[in-house]
Amino acid sequence: MKNKILAAAVLAVAIGLAVYFLLRPEPPLNVIVISIDTLRPDRMGAYGHRAGETGEGTTPFLDELASKGALFTNAVSTSSWTLPAHYALLTGMPDELHDMVHDSMPPSPKIAMLAEILGREGYATGGFYSGPYLHPFFGFARGFDRYESCLGFRTIYDVPKEEIGTWSQTEIRQSLAETEAFSHEAVTSREVTEKGLSFVREKGDRPFFLFLHYFDVHNDYVPPAPFNKLFDPGYTGWVDGRGVTRDPRYKSNMTPRDLENLLARYDGEIAWVDDNIRRLFSGIRKIDPKILENSIVIVTSDHGEAFLEHGEIGHRHSLYEEEVKIPLIVSSPGRIEDGARIDEAVTIYDIVPTLLDMLDLDGPHGMFGRSFLPRLEGKGTPSAGGTARPLPLELTVLPRGEDKSAFFKHLALRLGDLKLISVQKREWSPERPLDFTGSLIEEKHELFDLKQDGGEGRDIAGQRRDLLERMLETRGELFRELKAEYEKIRRSGGTLPQEIPDSIREKLKALGYDR
Repeated sequence: MKNKILAAAVLAVAIGLAVYFLLRPEPPLNVIVISIDTLRPDRMGAYGHRAGETGEGTTPFLDELASKGALFTNAVSTSSWTLPAHYALLTGMPDELHDMVHDSMPPSPKIAMLAEILGREGYATGGFYSGPYLHPFFGFARGFDRYESCLGFRTIYDVPKEEIGTWSQTEIRQSLAETEAFSHEAVTSREVTEKGLSFVREKGDRPFFLFLHYFDVHNDYVPPAPFNKLFDPGYTGWVDGRGVTRDPRYKSNMTPRDLENLLARYDGEIAWVDDNIRRLFSGIRKIDPKILENSIVIVTSDHGEAFLEHGEIGHRHSLYEEEVKIPLIVSSPGRIEDGARIDEAVTIYDIVPTLLDMLDLDGPHGMFGRSFLPRLEGKGTPSAGGTARPLPLELTVLPRGEDKSAFFKHLALRLGDLKLISVQKREWSPERPLDFTGSLIEEKHELFDLKQDGGEGRDIAGQRRDLLERMLETRGELFRELKAEYEKIRRSGGTLPQEIPDSIREKLKALGYDR
C-alpha cells in the first residue's frame, strides 16, 4: 500500500513538473541595439559590396549575423545627421514629433525613450556611446542604469553650466571646435565593446537592454592597423583620411584614384567596427552561451555618407540616398527565419514599435512608427493594405556668415519608388533661434523615380508635374497629420521648453546667434 501511495505521489510530482515546464512563461527577451554611426549599407558584404583587389568583405561578422536573421534592403533614416536620427531610433517618432532637429534644442523629458519603457518593465539598461551628439546633455541618458561615454576626453557638453558661464565666446567656440575635432580623431570601438561586455557581466539576473553606439566609421577615416591599409595597400597619394570635411582638396583635387583610396579607408573603418562587434558577441557567449539565444539583436545606422555623388563629402548636407539610406539587420534565433530578405520600405522610427511588439509590450502615446514584426513573421507587409506608406525626412540648416535672416529646411518624402526632395528658404531671426516656422521665401523641388534612378541623377519634376503635385499633396496630408499629433503631445505636457537654458543660450551666442 505504501509503495502504491509513494508511486502515486511520484507520478503526481512528475505530472506537475511537466505541466509547469510546458506552461511556464518564457523568460523576457534581452534587447541589443547597435548603432554604427555613418554606415552606408552599400559598403557592406551583406548588401553586395566587395572591397580590395581580392574582393574581401568589409563586414564578415555582420554578414553572418544577417544570414541568421532578416536583412532589410530599403531602410531609411529620418535625417542625414546623428542627433535627430538617434532620437527617431530611440523614441519611435519622426523628427516632426520629437523635435530634436538642431543641436541647440533642449530635450523634452516628456518624450519616452526606449530605455525608460524597458526600465519600467524591470529591464537592466546600459548604454555606451562614442560620439558627442549622444551625450546626456541631449537627453539620451534617460532610463539607463548605466549610460557612459567612450570618448576618453572632456567635451563641451561635460562642462558644468556654471563654468561655461565664466567663459568668453572665444573659449566656447574653441571648446566646440575641439569637441568636434577630437571626436573625429578618437578610436573608440574597443572601449564600446569592453563597456558593453562589463554591463552584461554585472547586470545580474534581470533581462537587459544594451545600446551600443560605434562612432569610428564616422570621419575622419583613420582606422588602426591593419585596417588602415587593408583594402588599398599600394596607394601612395596625398589622401590620408583626415579632415575630409575641412580640407578643400577633398572636393577640388579628388581624382578617381584618390576617391578610390578614400573609400578604401572608409571600408577599413567599417571592417574595424565589424571586428569589434564580433568580439562583443564572442565575449557575450563566453559569459553565457544562452544569452544570445534569448535576445533580439538590431544592427543599424543613423545615416549614410556622401562621396561626391552630388558634389559633397560627408553628411548633413542633403537628403539624397547616399546620406539617408541605412542598413538594418534583425536577428533573434528561433523567432526569425534565417536569411530573410525584406525589400519593403521601412524607417528608423519603426524599430522601437517592432521591438515592443516582439516583447508584447504597449508603446507610449505619440509613437508614430509601425511594427514590421508581421513582415518578419512572413505575414504580410508593414504597410496597411499593402499600399505604400509615405516616409518623411528632414534637415534643418541654420544660417552661416553675415546674413542671418533666413534658414533652410530640407524636406523629403518617399512614397513607394518615388522620392520628392524640397529645399525651403524660410525667414529666421537670431532673436527666436528655436523658431523654425518662419514665412516661406522660396521653395525648390526635385523628384526621382528610385526604381529607375537609384542614384538620383535624373530630376523628373519638370516632366511629370502630375506626379509632383501628387507628392506635394501627400506631403501636405502627412505633415497635417504630424502637426495634429504634435499638438496632442503638447496638450499632454510633452512640449519643448519655451525658455532656452542658459548653457544653450551661451552656446548660441558663441555660434553668432546673439543679435
